[in-house]
Amino acid sequence: MDELASMWADDEISRPEWKAAREPLEHRIKSIDRQLSQITGTTALEGIVGHGAELRTRWEEMNLQRQAAIVSAVLDHAVIAPAVKKGGKFDPNRIVPAWNL
Repeated sequence: MDELASMWADDEISRPEWKAAREPLEHRIKSIDRQLSQITGTTALEGIVGHGAELRTRWEEMNLQRQAAIVSAVLDHAVIAPAVKKGGKFDPNRIVPAWNL
């Protein structure tokens, strides 16, 4: 994926070529992660539990699939409360998470 991103950034491939190559790679990564989890009996939270500070520092460098897997493992759903004020401004206090833990 890094090589593909580098090729796109260096104008070696076009955006449609990048997208065409990226989607199968992401699918393969997700499939392999799922198979590996089944084989080893690990979960998305393996190696993370008890290491919240490290997770915070490494979050930005994780790929979106890894981030989504972690969030899916701990969050059942979220309820968005009604807006108190009009104006279209995002208010994170309106989010009420329902945790899986």
